[in-house]
Amino acid sequence: MLEFTLPQKGFKTEAEFTTWFWRQIKEAWGFRHKISDMSIELKPFDWIFAINWYTWAIEIKVSDNKCKVDVEKMLRPNQKSGLRKYKKNWWNALVCYYSKVYNKYFIRSIDEDLVIKL
Repeated sequence: MLEFTLPQKGFKTEAEFTTWFWRQIKEAWGFRHKISDMSIELKPFDWIFAINWYTWAIEIKVSDNKCKVDVEKMLRPNQKSGLRKYKKNWWNALVCYYSKVYNKYFIRSIDEDLVIKL
């Protein structure tokens, strides 16, 4: 459901990837609510989005690491807490990681203990 074909040309920034990802959701007749960046230390995750009545909270991370990446370590404490609380309330919480080096993205669900499920 959340598998989209990436363009050949990769993205240089998280903003470019996020814009592209949002367009894919919109084309699938989905919608989203972006959480404001006004107070980044309190921001629980990037957005809430829905497709076909399924709703998710998602945090997007972008990096140019060439080796194995521990996405959990990339999350700030407020993001871990926000995703965990969202999941505890019977909702779906996701982390999306985009690799600039390989031009690939991975979406993983998390559980209440913030263990990223493969």
